[in-house]
Amino acid sequence: MNPHPLHSAIAEHKKYFWRESLVQLTKNAPTILLTHEAWAPSGAWTIAPLFPVLSKGFATAKWFFFASEETEVDFRKLEKVLERYDFKQPLFLGHALWDTQPTILHHYAPASRGEALLYPHFPSGWLLSSPLLHKAASVIHKFNPNFNIDSQYELASFLKYMSSLDAMSFFPEAPPMSKDGTLLTHVPELCMADEEEGTSHSCATSCPQRTSGRVCRHHWAKGWIGLEGRGGAGGGAGDSNYAVIQDSLTDCFVLSANFFFGTLACAPVAIPLLQAPVDLSAVWFAVKTCEKYHHTRLPVLTQTWGHDAAGSIGYYSDVEDPAYSTSSIGVPNTEQGHCGKTMAIIYKFSRDFPHRQWLVIVDDDTLLSVRRLVEVLGSYNASVPTLMGEVYGYKAHLGGDGSAYVTGGGGMVLSRAAVSSLVEVGYQCPHDSYPDDMFLGTVAKQLGMYIVHSTAFHQAQPRDYPTSTLMTKAAISFHRHQPQDPFAIYKEHLMEPRRVSSPPDGTKPMTSPPPDISKFHQRSYEL
Repeated sequence: MNPHPLHSAIAEHKKYFWRESLVQLTKNAPTILLTHEAWAPSGAWTIAPLFPVLSKGFATAKWFFFASEETEVDFRKLEKVLERYDFKQPLFLGHALWDTQPTILHHYAPASRGEALLYPHFPSGWLLSSPLLHKAASVIHKFNPNFNIDSQYELASFLKYMSSLDAMSFFPEAPPMSKDGTLLTHVPELCMADEEEGTSHSCATSCPQRTSGRVCRHHWAKGWIGLEGRGGAGGGAGDSNYAVIQDSLTDCFVLSANFFFGTLACAPVAIPLLQAPVDLSAVWFAVKTCEKYHHTRLPVLTQTWGHDAAGSIGYYSDVEDPAYSTSSIGVPNTEQGHCGKTMAIIYKFSRDFPHRQWLVIVDDDTLLSVRRLVEVLGSYNASVPTLMGEVYGYKAHLGGDGSAYVTGGGGMVLSRAAVSSLVEVGYQCPHDSYPDDMFLGTVAKQLGMYIVHSTAFHQAQPRDYPTSTLMTKAAISFHRHQPQDPFAIYKEHLMEPRRVSSPPDGTKPMTSPPPDISKFHQRSYEL
């Protein structure tokens, strides 16, 4: 997958940052390769394709450590932590997450006490011992999931059941764990915050909490740092041999020094990630709806985030309905897929809004933070063909035979250049009920668009995600109105005071209070 130019530039800066940082730990200057270069395996963002490359290139490494761009690492403390563990044993170390209830994201796997699968919080960093990584590399050819939804969970499931892959088709009901399956070991020093409340340990890694829309975004750019020491870069005999791999889903690196370890800290970055938010007049929000949901879903939308998108939002249905300001898009409603409706919206946007730079397509039961979204878009150039949101994969680990796509429920953001590319080629859906998000992912790959993943977008409700992860990144979207109350979701996770433009005298902008949604009645919301 092609990295977005912004993230390629960030990776290049990280290259320099790493070199300058690592010379403090070794006499040898690092050599850095980026994983969007030719050596990188296809589908690396799903994690598993990295294993054969690492196994072959770094046969003598003791530990493999992966970290996200949010991760901050004290390397000396990390080395101290690893002294407690035997690298000769098959070990999987990380900050443990688990489901407190069955979730659609994990195929409703058991979540009762003692049954929930532990999986690592990637931004806190996670490690594989050498024997485990080499074993994983040897059986990865049997790993054949249809969909890639949550790489953290899928990694843990793969390592637990990898010796039973012949008996499973990932993930239905998992078979009994084989004798050499490996579970995650929670390491408290791999922290989710700078200093975790209620703990006395000193963090070797941390992931500072983020507020508002100013999030450290996930990147597709990747990198490999190699410190050339005795015996050459990566896999030599000397203990000054290093190599760093950038994990794919989130601008991640892995560093090897007789063990692999690495970090990408949200430290001062020369490339400005956070520009001024784009003006609302540059964005168009297109809501997909249909007649049967006008009276149940649209009132929720208009009484929550619809206020903040006023003047920049359209409601596209199968019928015109003055009561809800819907317009007919000219496509009959379908029970699933909605590809015909989505493509009609894209063509209409191209014709009717030539001066708008961003198209945001959402479902009528998507909840959104307009303010955070326009802040994030300020870091991107609409003249670059970009598709942004929460990224899933369909056989993405297979590279050329699979694809990544932005899942529709959390919102699909298209730049003006992406829309123009689609329209110029004249793409049409196979049929109106074809999955629109997967269709866009396929054509985005064909056209060479940049697909940008952000965990601030959510395909499901907050209950489907670990509470601790929701605290580390301010959300942009959630999806569905049941079983959780959508007004409560909006109030707790997405609502912020509204800003108004600065007065002509140059004084600071005033902030108006958020809408009072406490008076909204509880009701049954249709899915």
